[in-house]
Amino acid sequence: MSIRKWFRVDVIIFVCFIATVGWGITVWYNNHRKEVEHDAAYRAKTLAKTEQAKANLARLKNTWNADESWEHEISASGAVAPNYSLEIEHALVVGHPVIVVGTIKDVETSGADGVPVVMIENHYSKNELNLRFSLVATPDVANAILATTHNDPLADVKSFISAASIQRVEKIQQPPDKEGNDQDYFLAHGTLHEAYATQLFEINPKDLGEN
Repeated sequence: MSIRKWFRVDVIIFVCFIATVGWGITVWYNNHRKEVEHDAAYRAKTLAKTEQAKANLARLKNTWNADESWEHEISASGAVAPNYSLEIEHALVVGHPVIVVGTIKDVETSGADGVPVVMIENHYSKNELNLRFSLVATPDVANAILATTHNDPLADVKSFISAASIQRVEKIQQPPDKEGNDQDYFLAHGTLHEAYATQLFEINPKDLGEN
């Protein structure tokens, strides 16, 4: 093969290489731009949901004269992880509704009349306290929750803001898990007045501007 032909082959290879590199850079840039746009859209949507959750938190507090100070009272007691249900009952049973932020794990029926009972796992418990709620609700409240969670595969990890009145608290003792970790938890019984679905994950009152 002549030098001229070798030169042409080299030029063709070089041009193909440059074209391939250029195509790769273009693909990377377009994918990167889409990721940036997607992240920006997600952040904007999350911010909008958070602002809406703040507004609904304020509405629940005003409508039901509810507050979330029970969490601060438990922290101020000096007990990072209370051992007795009376410690938590003292903070929760206060004669007016309290704000509960957590995930709804189930909607059951209880008794011969089939009274709806909503089971909530409190987000506050993830850091310091394994606390759950068993709350009697009206059919309207229960149906509204079921309508929100219906056909949502992530419903059991999305947050609800609720107003509830607590009547009593008990400690449920469970066998340790396979690793020997404590599985005991506190169960608060009461009445669920209203629940608002935030469509957000792992939110707590601090995320909503609460102190």
